[in-house]
Amino acid sequence: MSPPELLSLSLRTVQIYETSALPNVLTLISAGLTTSALVFRTWQTSSIVTFIGIGVGLELLVAEGLAWFEPSVARLCVANVSLGIVVQLVGEIRQRRNSSEPLSIEWHILPIAYGIFALMLRSQLFTAWTGLVTLGVAWIAIAIGKRRVEFQPLTYAGVIGTSIAAYELVLYQVRTLPLSDQLMSIATLGAVLMVLYRIPRSRILRALNLDVENMRAIAHLHWAVSSLFLSVAAILTLLMPDTSGILALVGFTTGMVLSLYAIWQARHRPVQVATEAWLYAGLLEAAGLLWYLSTKPWFSGFFSGVVRPYAGAISAIVAFVLFVLPWDRLGWVRQPWQRVAVALPLLVLAGTAGIVHPVSLIVIAVFYSLVASIRREVRWTYLSVGLLNWLVFDQLHQLNVESLFWQVLPIGLSILYFAQIEPTFAQDLQRSSRHSVRLCGIGLICATALLTQENSGILPGIVSLIAIFAGLGLRVRAFLYVGTLVFLLNAINQLIVFVALYSLLKWIIGLCLGILLIWIAANFETRRDQMTALMQNWLMELEDWD
Repeated sequence: MSPPELLSLSLRTVQIYETSALPNVLTLISAGLTTSALVFRTWQTSSIVTFIGIGVGLELLVAEGLAWFEPSVARLCVANVSLGIVVQLVGEIRQRRNSSEPLSIEWHILPIAYGIFALMLRSQLFTAWTGLVTLGVAWIAIAIGKRRVEFQPLTYAGVIGTSIAAYELVLYQVRTLPLSDQLMSIATLGAVLMVLYRIPRSRILRALNLDVENMRAIAHLHWAVSSLFLSVAAILTLLMPDTSGILALVGFTTGMVLSLYAIWQARHRPVQVATEAWLYAGLLEAAGLLWYLSTKPWFSGFFSGVVRPYAGAISAIVAFVLFVLPWDRLGWVRQPWQRVAVALPLLVLAGTAGIVHPVSLIVIAVFYSLVASIRREVRWTYLSVGLLNWLVFDQLHQLNVESLFWQVLPIGLSILYFAQIEPTFAQDLQRSSRHSVRLCGIGLICATALLTQENSGILPGIVSLIAIFAGLGLRVRAFLYVGTLVFLLNAINQLIVFVALYSLLKWIIGLCLGILLIWIAANFETRRDQMTALMQNWLMELEDWD
């Protein structure tokens, strides 16, 4: 008859707490007698049904007793946690007194049931003590979980519940602060818990028989939550800059801890996606900290006036240090660090493109040249060439140089540099491709000089002569061909200009030109064989040129 009686008493108790009905002495006496009868029955024959009945009876006694003072759900919630802890402690004492016989299943179920019921009661409550309720339930789960190996998931659930309880307690204390400060406080707490869970050879881990790998996963989870909250808090500080100086410093310290934690996770691990992901995440957080620091009023002036113009040079120096450090000896894999190093100056340039000092461009260009030399990969110097072109164009703009020739000259020289060092063109089958690229580069320079100097032929003449002598000295056909062609075109152009300006010169030049042609024809007829042999030797020698 006990189950129907307990059910009836339970409905009566629910009515008291839901409709504020007055408690009844008979109900309290009935709950006490029923529970006493169930306890007496356990001395004769113990069963799980009887044990659960005792648990329900204790719940009814506590609920009815509290109702005489005030039918408060909050008090009932605390009472359930207390009941769970008491039953769990009684089970521990029983186990120690009779260690040869394991506890029956009801001693494990009843404390957990009290804890779950307490969580259900406080689901709509958020006060200064609700975090303690969660902490109590977590403690019950941990205590039950360490009894058997198969109960170990309860231990991990209790560990996570402990973190949740800590979050609740802190969040209640900072609930009146701005949202950014609340998130920053939660992130700081998560960082502290993350470090505690990763303390090596922790007595807590040994006492609870927890697996190191699983605790590492829980610590990683705290890192992810803290990183997310801290990032959102940093963004909110820009939208609502009302964060106090102390919390800003705390947030910066928290970010440093999270960044170092992520970087540390990449140590002593083989090359894999997770290793690189940890390193990139840690360095990204470090970059976010620098950005967060630059937004603070007490640092923004120094950053914008001193650091930002030279940020490229500073990043190149830092990148070089990262590139050459012996990361293998320090426990990290070298390749991810070197990838970060070669990308860092370009990322900084992209972020400070509006304000770039010429020194930064020069230092970064030198850095990529050093990378090319260390790696023996000459193509890295293409970045150096591009940065130097940026520097030249910037200086031309500041000096108000509008001549097209000086703007085209760096591009043409860059094409010639590409043709000279590109490893693909070093093959014999690619000589014609190199020759074509050289024709484009030297042709662009010489043609621009010729077409932009209509009246004065000094610049085209100088440029074409330089190309001719470079071709002869370096034995490069492209320079010789283009230089000769431009020189002749420039001479003809200047001749036409002079004839147009001075008509008398037309007859003098025509007479001289006719005499020259007659002399060439006469010598050619008398020395045909010698000139033919000389031309053939010259053509054969040109074939050996680059």
